[in-house]
Amino acid sequence: MISNIELYYLLFIRQLREIERVQNAINDHEAILLVLGHLAKTSDDIVREVLAFVATMLFGGNYAVQVAIYLCNADYILFHNGNDFLDQVPHMYS
Repeated sequence: MISNIELYYLLFIRQLREIERVQNAINDHEAILLVLGHLAKTSDDIVREVLAFVATMLFGGNYAVQVAIYLCNADYILFHNGNDFLDQVPHMYS
């Protein structure tokens, strides 16, 4: 017989798998690529929503999403004279 703890653990694992499935489906539509460009906006609300979306997509350490974010950052570095995107964020608001 399965104990309550084991049952909760199995349900938790099932929920994590479902979250990962949804994250992968969203990532397959290249949503990260489409959304990260909005970090350059000057609206705090837009930036806040983009960061919340990215944090949600990274929940659980989703490897596919991490690769997508890395590749977006690598593309930015290649096409912007080697300046790292994250180094430029503070200058967008000064």
